[in-house]
Amino acid sequence: MDSGYFGHFPVHFGLYLAVRRHRSCFSSPAAANGYGFALLFLPYLSSAFVSTDTMPTWLQWIASNQPITPIIESLRSLLTGTEMQNHLWLAVVWCLVLLAGSLFWSNWAFQRKSNRR
Repeated sequence: MDSGYFGHFPVHFGLYLAVRRHRSCFSSPAAANGYGFALLFLPYLSSAFVSTDTMPTWLQWIASNQPITPIIESLRSLLTGTEMQNHLWLAVVWCLVLLAGSLFWSNWAFQRKSNRR
């Protein structure tokens, strides 16, 4: 398995917990699938395949400030034995922020749908 699989795991696990807790977050299974499909393209905008130094300036900023890049960089450092810098802490913070946001959003959607009934 490559680092991309493990890089996606915390993000998808957080979304899984949020959706599992409140199944009414999405109007249909197709809507939930569409959201996961959008997340599929995040690694292409990160440092997973090429270094951010080789990207255009506008793409460097996007790649440096999204959740997949610190996850991939910390896993790359662990696998190659290089210095990790602050990538691990950024990855943990991103995962916690995404988990908190997912839980807040799912709770809001559940409350909104339960008040309609």
